[in-house]
Amino acid sequence: MATVASNATSPALSAASHPSRPRPDPTTVAILDQYRRKYLGIDMVLKTLCYALRMRLHYTPESDKAQRDYVATLIDRIIECRMLCNSVKEPGTAKSAIVALKKALGHDQPRTSFQRAIGVLTAMSFGFRVFEQLFGDLGFTQKIVMQHWDRYYLSNKYKMFKTFSLLCCALLEINKLRGPVRKWLGGGGGGGGG
Repeated sequence: MATVASNATSPALSAASHPSRPRPDPTTVAILDQYRRKYLGIDMVLKTLCYALRMRLHYTPESDKAQRDYVATLIDRIIECRMLCNSVKEPGTAKSAIVALKKALGHDQPRTSFQRAIGVLTAMSFGFRVFEQLFGDLGFTQKIVMQHWDRYYLSNKYKMFKTFSLLCCALLEINKLRGPVRKWLGGGGGGGGG
């Protein structure tokens, strides 16, 4: 038992016994932790399962109609679960947009025009997401209840606002990575080892 306990703590001991080993930059660790948290949760599990089933459907022979119908129905139900998981989030997202806009345009502390632009971009990302979520909810309603609604219109608007929101998010992520990348290229980029 004592041997097992000592083996369980060996990574921590080995890290402590190598003080020369470079410690990771806290900013980089925080960014990686955000990515880790973004990709956890029921939505991502359902999305991953859905893609796996789509691959299964793709490689199921056309002759096996019963199997294809079963997998297609399962995919459809998973999509409905995802839509339900993501429904009625508009009030929280709208509140985040307002808070981000107030912070960007507020005069409580001095900000450069670049910092204000980043704040406005964050608010825009949340703002577009409100409409994306709204059309997503309407799409779910159309799929389950109001089937006479124009599905193409709702789907088109959902995709449009999602694209705008993701574009803002991509620009924000690029901006967030600028500092660590510049630091890595300028300082520890040639540190080798590992």
